[in-house]
Amino acid sequence: MNNTHTGLSICPPHVLKSLMISVLLLLSFAVYTDDLMSAGDQKYQAGKFDEAHTLYVKSIEANPNNLSGWYNLARTTYMQNADKSGELSCEPEQNFQFEVLYFLTRAAEIDGKKVQSLLGRQEAGFDKFKQTGLFGKWRETLVSYSGKSLAGLLLKKDWMPYINDFPALEYKFAQDGKLYQVDMHGETALGTWQVSEQSILVVHPGKPAVKYQRVNTKSYFFQGKMYFMQLQLKPDNPDMPLLLLGPRHGDCGEYNY
Repeated sequence: MNNTHTGLSICPPHVLKSLMISVLLLLSFAVYTDDLMSAGDQKYQAGKFDEAHTLYVKSIEANPNNLSGWYNLARTTYMQNADKSGELSCEPEQNFQFEVLYFLTRAAEIDGKKVQSLLGRQEAGFDKFKQTGLFGKWRETLVSYSGKSLAGLLLKKDWMPYINDFPALEYKFAQDGKLYQVDMHGETALGTWQVSEQSILVVHPGKPAVKYQRVNTKSYFFQGKMYFMQLQLKPDNPDMPLLLLGPRHGDCGEYNY
């Protein structure tokens, strides 16, 4: 008798049954999620934003990796509260726009490039949110997360201290290697800067050099249940300000942007 081994293994019936059940469950969840998304889209187009929001929440519960579900939650949250834009609080817990940023952040964590593409579309109503300074700061952080060179980031945008004071302060890294503090009265020279081994070397006149390290991080609110992206520059000297690119706790009013 020829007992030549074919290299194929026969799956036991009980294992095969379990695999088939798992596949069927996955397919049913996918169909269920698609049905919820389609129903939500119909409600959104009809201007029934509360109902659309509920359906998108259910789609996320069925599949937490549903990028479109998170993105659409951002849209419905804004549309549900768009008439409140003139009375926004400075605290994230009381400002619905930070909740919108949370949903956008969750979508970006799944696929940041796709979210950038979605944000490039014209969307009636939601486009108004895209014009706000708060969204602009968040989007700048999203683009920066993709691995731009540190020098390029420094030159592109003014950085703000972690603590949001009034009058607002910004820090400008100039092309000529000089560092300036910028406020409502103008610019004040602080010293010079250069990039070295992924850290920023900032030299202040009469002070030792301070190294800042780039850190991609999150800023939490709602008792740690929600967050948005931040790009921080952390100093090795605790007496120097922590700088960041992106939204801050306490941001409100266009004077902050």
